[in-house]
Amino acid sequence: MPNGDNMDTSLLDDRQRARQIVEAYGNSPNAFLTLLSDKSYFFSPGGSLIAYMVYRRVAVALSDPIGPPEDTAPIIAGFQLSNFYGT
Repeated sequence: MPNGDNMDTSLLDDRQRARQIVEAYGNSPNAFLTLLSDKSYFFSPGGSLIAYMVYRRVAVALSDPIGPPEDTAPIIAGFQLSNFYGT
């Protein structure tokens, strides 16, 4: 059974990065739900995130993007074009 010492460093980095974005821009009631451990993150170069889960080969976003308002359209476009399966 894995312990906290063996947790993937990139996962910890993503969660820390997500927390920083949520603390700076999360103004909806659902914003802090993005920090629950069952979420994955899609980050944009513009400083936003979309929290999502994959269910039956479909990426389901938890809520609207969180981040600078001017980055909303670019992150949505990037999320829509992403291949979450590497195929």
